[in-house]
Order: sequence, then C-alpha cells, then structure tokens
Amino acid sequence: MTATASKIPVLFINSPSKPGADTQIQALIMRALDRERFDVHAACTPGSPGAPSASLELLSTIPDLRLRPTGFGPSLFGRSALER
Repeated sequence: MTATASKIPVLFINSPSKPGADTQIQALIMRALDRERFDVHAACTPGSPGAPSASLELLSTIPDLRLRPTGFGPSLFGRSALER
C-alpha cells in the first residue's frame, strides 16, 4: 500500500499541554505504527504563539506524523466543581 487513500487513517487526540503517561504510551504507539499501512495523525494542544506546549514538542519528534495543533478550549484541570 503506497497511496494515502489505501492506508488506514488513525487519529490520536492529546489535549493536555504537559505530556503524561497516556501521552507517552500514545507516542510509543504512534512511532511503532507501520506507515505503509497506517496514515497517522495527532490532534494536540498547540500552546501559545512562540511557546509550543510540551506535548506538541514531544509529538513533533515523531517521524511521518501528521500533527494538527488543535484548540480544545480552556483546561478544567485544577478548577472546582462550581468553576467547571
């Protein structure tokens, strides 16, 4: 399979700005997927202009990954139930 249309598309979604265990595991899978069979994409929190998120920096090191900086909205982490 050489044509993109014949590959299986896979999308990973990574919303945290700091990579945790889940991001590390996903990154291992992204690296290992056979690019002849899979078209690998990742939607990732971009960070701010001039200061990419740590997750974006980590994922940008993966060869042949179609990285899609994506705004997921404000983080709810650390907010009280009333604030959420």
